[in-house]
Amino acid sequence: MLFVTVAHGPEEQRRNLDSKTRESLDTNSQEYKDAEIELFGRELEANDWDRMEEEERGENTKKLMTRLKEKRDARLNETGT
Repeated sequence: MLFVTVAHGPEEQRRNLDSKTRESLDTNSQEYKDAEIELFGRELEANDWDRMEEEERGENTKKLMTRLKEKRDARLNETGT
């Protein structure tokens, strides 16, 4: 007789959720770094943002967010995750 697990206990659910959350955070962090390198030629430090004029900071933030959205959309189209 074949038994299939259709539900997991709370501990296994927590571990699975923790694992998926870590993967998502790692993916998002890497995509952020990659986007900074693509747009600015390197990863930016906090003081790089602090030294920017408000208008420049706003423009660069918009560019970065647009690129991150493009990366996320491409990933979702490729993998569904």
